[in-house]
Formats: sequence, C-alpha cells, structure tokens
Amino acid sequence: MPNTFLAYAVDHDGDGRKDVWTSVPDALASAANYLRDLGWRTGQGWGRQVTVPAKLKSDGVDLSKRRAIEDWKALGVRRIDGRELPGATLRGSIVLPQRKIDPAFLVYKNYRTFLGWNRSTFFALSVGTFADELGGNGSLRLCGIEHLSARAPEAGTAVTPAGSGG
Repeated sequence: MPNTFLAYAVDHDGDGRKDVWTSVPDALASAANYLRDLGWRTGQGWGRQVTVPAKLKSDGVDLSKRRAIEDWKALGVRRIDGRELPGATLRGSIVLPQRKIDPAFLVYKNYRTFLGWNRSTFFALSVGTFADELGGNGSLRLCGIEHLSARAPEAGTAVTPAGSGG
C-alpha cells in the first residue's frame, strides 16, 4: 500500500500535501489516477443494471462470457426500465452477484478496471452504482431503492427503503 500511495497519490487541492485521508479532492484525484493506470476508459460507462430472461440466467452467464451489446439485445437483455439497450460497439458480460437471481448487470471494460483495484464483485458493483447515483445517472433498483435524487426527503425526514413499511 505505501508503494501505491507513492505512485498514485495526488495533491489536487493544492495545499502542498498528498492527503488521501482527510482531503476529499486529493482522495478522489488519487483514485482516478490509479484507475487510469489500471486501464480506465474515459467516456465509457462501467455497466448498468439490466433485466435478463430466466432461461439466459439458467444457462450460466458470467464475467468470462463477453458479447456485443447487439448480441445481448437479441438474447432478450433489456435496460432495467424495460427499454432496449443502447446501440453501441461495446462488448460486455452479464454479472449476477447473487448467482441465478436478480439483480443482473451488463458490465463493460471499466468494470474490469474496478476489479483490478479490488477483486470483489460487490466492490465493483458498489463503486459503479454509487458513482452513477452521485452523478445523477443512476437507475439503482436494489433492495427496493429507486433513484435517490428523485425522492430526496425533507430535512429531518428518515429515509426508508420502498416496501419496508417505514
């Protein structure tokens, strides 16, 4: 870890110190610097939550099976809201973090870059979906949570997942 810090830490806030512990700008810029070296492709997403036909789930989709987006479309994979996948030249894989049940994600090269940082599927999905939500581009539908910015609570109001009875 010290070698990683020495190689990738950035003084983004301009205070003369590379402080990834208490400076959010330094921490984020350092993480971006590290991801760039791992192969991050600027302008490409990491992936998206999708719906996958049951038969396709049972056929054993996994990270090792890469296909063109057009091929996934032909197999019945759709965006989480039911719309068709976008037309793009990307290749991707289906990831089912809970094996043969939802949620399902269509992931691209940048997802694999997250895995270069930390080999955990849950880490890579968490970082990707959280970044999408922060950027206002999310369509997170896990645990009954739908796009957080669309239903920001009033100050002092508790947020509870949909369907939790709270």
